[in-house]
Amino acid sequence: MPYEGSLWSVLDVYRFFPCSLVTCLIWYDIANHELATGKLTRQEFLARVKGNLDGVAESAKASGMDEVAEQAGAIVTKWMAENVPDDMKIVQVKTLASQLIGTIQAQLKDELFFRIEKRRRPFYDKLLLTPAAEIAFPSSIRDMIEAGRCYALDRSTACVLHLMRALEFPISALVKALNFTPSSPNWEQVLNESEREIRKISPASHGPTWKEEEQFYSEAALHFRFIKNAWRNYAVHGHDTYNDHEAWEIMTHVRSFTDHLANKLAEPKGKP
Repeated sequence: MPYEGSLWSVLDVYRFFPCSLVTCLIWYDIANHELATGKLTRQEFLARVKGNLDGVAESAKASGMDEVAEQAGAIVTKWMAENVPDDMKIVQVKTLASQLIGTIQAQLKDELFFRIEKRRRPFYDKLLLTPAAEIAFPSSIRDMIEAGRCYALDRSTACVLHLMRALEFPISALVKALNFTPSSPNWEQVLNESEREIRKISPASHGPTWKEEEQFYSEAALHFRFIKNAWRNYAVHGHDTYNDHEAWEIMTHVRSFTDHLANKLAEPKGKP
């Protein structure tokens, strides 16, 4: 995807894979029990433990728990390969596995993890822009990603702040298409002057497609006005905060607004 490799904010927490890590540890306990009750042979037990350790190493590495990954990998590559009787190897592996579990417990105790609800996970994982808007306004991608992740992490006001930053490029494209220079960066002024230019659309200025053009820009102005009113021009100065529902509404309108503009408009080529 185009935003792969971008820099994220501190809110871009690394992923943790508790399910696969815990599953591997549970299966290790089961293997221990089955060895003790005779359901597994020594060779079967060692093979089962090797598979579990490989799973622990993979999950730990994906979670940023490098010490755990290295420790699990070392048990497999060094101790599992030792040319010693199976009984001695099992004793060694059990001792090392117990030490590994202790390392995991210590790391989990020291780390802080965030849980994202199932219903919010798509906002963390997926870009809020539609494919058309992503192509039309690539400079908005980073802030749209941050907006979705802030929403997923229940930081509603931060979500709205990123949404407003993301709109800089679509609104600039709208102003350019309407061919005027705003007298002020204030969104109220930009919107009023946009609507003034939209009222000028006529057969003389836009030819036989003028009705289609008028409808397109009028709908764009409606989205813009909702967003502008929701933003109220002063939240960026710390005078307002947003709750979950308000952030979701603004996010929905921003997505619709950018998708609508992408039908006809795009930011200039060569933007970073």
